[in-house]
Amino acid sequence: MAFAPLFNQQSDKILMKYTLIIFLFLGIFSTKALMTEDSLAGVPIGMPISIVLSKFPSYAVESNFNTTVNDCYYLRSSSSNTGVDIMIVDNIVVRIDIIENSKVTTNQGIGISSSKSEVIKAYPQLIAKTHPYLGQAGQYLTVKLPSGNSIVFETAFDVVTEYRLGRDPEVSYIEGCN
Repeated sequence: MAFAPLFNQQSDKILMKYTLIIFLFLGIFSTKALMTEDSLAGVPIGMPISIVLSKFPSYAVESNFNTTVNDCYYLRSSSSNTGVDIMIVDNIVVRIDIIENSKVTTNQGIGISSSKSEVIKAYPQLIAKTHPYLGQAGQYLTVKLPSGNSIVFETAFDVVTEYRLGRDPEVSYIEGCN
């Protein structure tokens, strides 16, 4: 009896396609990806959710978000900890959050662990406000961009702990969709 292969050519192509998509996706967010004034890794502010999900199949609605509240919810990667969450309102991307130990940086080289002075040097036109939870130990540094979007850098003890790109008013929400 001859050996029968476990996969045929068709299943091999499908497996290779999904493996390639996963590796490309992980590579985009696990290496230094650049955030522009209107997008990250081909996901612009204003993109419909259907296109995001087709481009990045490992992203799904985060399970602990109530999608009926203000039609606002987050997409989060289910395959890895990318440090990138995507806020959706009315089925379009309105905000991209860079969290945790993400290696994503802005096109000015600012990312998680950048110093407050580096942010000010890169974006001298920013507006600084006291962090609502940390008081004087932290700040929200908001940069209005020519695209109409904004970037908000959150700092604790003069170090960027997270940041986000998005449209107003969603980019200013402190607690996700609130």
